[in-house]
Amino acid sequence: MINLTQLSIVALSLALPAKTSPDQFATWRGQIRHALYVPDRLPPLEPNTNGYMREDREGGLDALGTDLPGIPRANMTVLPDADWEHLKPELTYESWAEKVKAAELAMVHPTQQSTATTTIPSNKEGHSRDRPADQTELDGIAVRGRAIAAYDQAAWQATDLVRSIQPHEGAVKMYLGWQTDDGWKIGFGKLNESGTRFLLAYEVPPFVGGVKPTVVVHDPAVEDDGFWLKEALAFNTVRAQVAINRPYNIAALPAWLGGHGHWWIYTYPAQTVTGTYPAGGDTRYTVSADGKAIEEVHEMHASIIEYDLSPKLNDLQIYRTSYLDDAPEDTDVANAIMMGHVPATVVTPKFVYRIAADGTATYVTTTDVFRKSQEKLN
Repeated sequence: MINLTQLSIVALSLALPAKTSPDQFATWRGQIRHALYVPDRLPPLEPNTNGYMREDREGGLDALGTDLPGIPRANMTVLPDADWEHLKPELTYESWAEKVKAAELAMVHPTQQSTATTTIPSNKEGHSRDRPADQTELDGIAVRGRAIAAYDQAAWQATDLVRSIQPHEGAVKMYLGWQTDDGWKIGFGKLNESGTRFLLAYEVPPFVGGVKPTVVVHDPAVEDDGFWLKEALAFNTVRAQVAINRPYNIAALPAWLGGHGHWWIYTYPAQTVTGTYPAGGDTRYTVSADGKAIEEVHEMHASIIEYDLSPKLNDLQIYRTSYLDDAPEDTDVANAIMMGHVPATVVTPKFVYRIAADGTATYVTTTDVFRKSQEKLN
């Protein structure tokens, strides 16, 4: 049935006999309700095992008196039974979830523009699991998510510092990260015309202990043919394959897969409005060690959700649906941290996971059990 908390007046179709003794009333108290729903003025009574049978939900207020009229069930529904049965496909969670899944699978952010004839492995059709992700996999997701968040923070702090010294025009076309024991070092520069050297113009050391570092200026630029060059090539390879229809960030993490070096290049929407944080529309690309070839495309979330961060952080909790896999994504962890260490619940088609404020990911329960528990609470 439709949740009755959305109605102004809530009542149960029970009535007391004409004569009611105090003992009988004590027995029936909590079952016989007839009330105006005013949750902001009337705190709930003692907790009830049903969860929703409380004054601030569907139970209504206790009423003293006799000859209370019985209200027919048909008079208490938002929709007549015939209309409810007809509109059920538009109103139930199950039908909504199917539509969201279909929409996410149909959307791609950013839009891929590759003209290569070789088929690149992709998870666009989604990946279904019989079992939830184990803790080892979840720990790996947490490690990558924390790295993305740290990279993102270092990049915007370093960008502000470099802008403050007014860099030479045309000297910077991209920023890149180098993870050190003290944190992320950020390099600014561009590829040379032949693409064989990365021209490193500025470096910003890691922020250690909250101390603002000094920008290292290279004039002339350092011509690098090692780490910076390979990362720059991987960055450019991904950037050339996507059409971005809004401001996006790109983060690069070194990866070691199958005994060989690779790059994980992440594209995710940039925050453009203070107090509003975009999450979703993100993709992870696995790129070869030399930075020249995309080996796999892993879409993490298709649709973008704009989260309002205006409430106090300790009052926030994020719910995120993910239909491309039955496990949380690296950016689920990164977003929880970048939004201000806000806990998140990730709901997939089959399983539900919890992202703690520090980025720790754990399995909670199945989606069916979670949905039923939420229905009881609401």
